[in-house]
Formats: sequence, C-alpha cells, structure tokens
Amino acid sequence: DNTSSGDIDMSSGEFKITYQMDGKDMKGTMTLYKMGKKFKTDMKADAGGMEGMNSTAISDGEYVYSVVDVAGTKKDLKMKIDDYSDKEDFGSMADVEKELSKYKVIGTETILGKECEIYETDEKGNTISVYNKKAVLKMKSPEMTVVATDFDTSPGLSDSDFKIPDNIEFVDMEEMLKGMKDLKNLENLKNIDPSKK
Repeated sequence: DNTSSGDIDMSSGEFKITYQMDGKDMKGTMTLYKMGKKFKTDMKADAGGMEGMNSTAISDGEYVYSVVDVAGTKKDLKMKIDDYSDKEDFGSMADVEKELSKYKVIGTETILGKECEIYETDEKGNTISVYNKKAVLKMKSPEMTVVATDFDTSPGLSDSDFKIPDNIEFVDMEEMLKGMKDLKNLENLKNIDPSKK
C-alpha cells in the first residue's frame, strides 16, 4: 500500500533521519537509524575547537554500544539503554514516544514538510519538535540546535545495519561511573568546609 496522503506510515517503526547540528561548541551532522527497538546514530562533528570527532552508537534494545573517536583517540563504551537515554539527548530521540507524556506541547511547526508538535522538555528552554509522536525532527537548547535535513521512512534497513562490532572490547559505563562516583564521594569528603555547619 504505497498511497501517499502526505502523512507517512510509520507503523513499521523504521526510519532514517539526517540532522545538521549547530551550536557554540559543536557543529556537524548526525544520522539516526531506527528499526523496531534497535537504533544507531552516526555523528561527525567538530567539537570544542577539536576537529574530527566521530562517534557511532548502536543499540540492540538492551544496551547501547558507543565508539567515539576524537582526533584519533578512541573510546569504546557500553551502557544499559535506560542509563544512555538519561545521559544522552540522542538516546531519547530514538525512543521518544515513551518520553512525550512528561512534556508540554507549546506549539507546532513544519519541518521538511511534516507537521511537528513542539514539546518543552524542561524549564531551561529546551524543546523538541516531534512528527507523528515518533520522529524527533528538531532539538533546540540555548547552546545548540539540531534540525533534520533529510527524513527517509523506507531506508531498507536490516539487522546487519545494527551489528555490534565484535573486534572491540567495550568498557561498561556502569562499572566506570560507579568507580568515578566513589572517587567523587571521597573528593567531597575532603572538601567539606569545617566553617559551614
């Protein structure tokens, strides 16, 4: 059934969106691939005065595996999908539907010919523009705007597009963060000002 009503049938849950990122400290492009519960993001950016930051994150529905390459220095991380969504704006972009009930609709706008609802995600002026409650076509914060430049709802993705590289040893973020938290708690203990009771 390929009849087009202008509205896109997104029931397959499969799409590919390319974004332009523009911010004070970061400029670049990002592509989000989504198929069912799986997603993948490819990002190429210049960040914080450093050129050539490449990162790929792939999720199998349970974990997110990230390979980040900044000027030739690679970091390979693995974290539970819920932790990733909390820490990464892009994580919730891939599965925005379950987040929307927390946000307030403040208007509508048209992006790439698609009518989007604009949601305010916090008090700091962060908004997301969502098409059909499934696809984030714009994210705006005081520091950065990420806007879709291409939206493909039949990209012909397959499981092989979401294959986790098996030649990489991923560091489990949970373990790493636990270690860092313990370290921070130690630091905080050292920095308690005795004059403040």
